[in-house]
Order: sequence, then structure tokens, then C-alpha cells
Amino acid sequence: MSSAAAAPAPTAESLQSVLTAFADPAKPAADKAKLVVDGDKRLGNIETMNQGLAHYQVSFTVGEIKQDGAKADAKVSVTSPHGTMPDVPMAFQYSDGAWKLSDAGACTVLGMARAGCA
Repeated sequence: MSSAAAAPAPTAESLQSVLTAFADPAKPAADKAKLVVDGDKRLGNIETMNQGLAHYQVSFTVGEIKQDGAKADAKVSVTSPHGTMPDVPMAFQYSDGAWKLSDAGACTVLGMARAGCA
């Protein structure tokens, strides 16, 4: 049985909790790396994001989700002190028994926090 066949449908709540945990400045970078597929390679970016978000509140609202096997794309509203960005495309992947941010999804969030992926 492939992981794609075993991937349950992601809920807005489950994807939102991944994003909320990923943007929580109190969470150590090593914990956040586990929320991203191959997240260890983004540890430096995550550290930079943590510093940038220390006094900056960001929240997420997951809207429409399209699942294709072990991948899912969601439209996410991102709210910060600067206002709300609606319908930001965010990519997720089912890996190790959980929905995680794909590398591209993580890079979207990291880019907003001025810790973008090269």
C-alpha cells in the first residue's frame, strides 16, 4: 500500500494547526522542522523566522483544500499586524503519518517572515 493511498483527507483544522505551530515564535526550530517535509534542511531559515516573529502575531485560516493523493493544496488567509492576505496558496504533503508543510509551503511562510528559501 503506497503512502498516497493511505493519506486521509486533510481537514482545515489539521492544516491550520500545522501552520499555527510553524509560525509560533515560542516553538524551537528543531520542533518546527518536524512540521515540514525534509524540514531539517530549512533549520537556518526557521531560526531566522523565529527571531523575526518574536513580537509579531500571525494567524492562519485555511479555506478551500484540494487533495491529490499524498499532496494537498489549500487557500489560506494569513492575518498579521499589516492586515490580511486572502487566498495564499499553501502546499502540504502527507509524510510519516501526518500532514506536513511541503518544502514549497514552508518556503511561502518563511518568505513572508523575511527568511525566504534560496
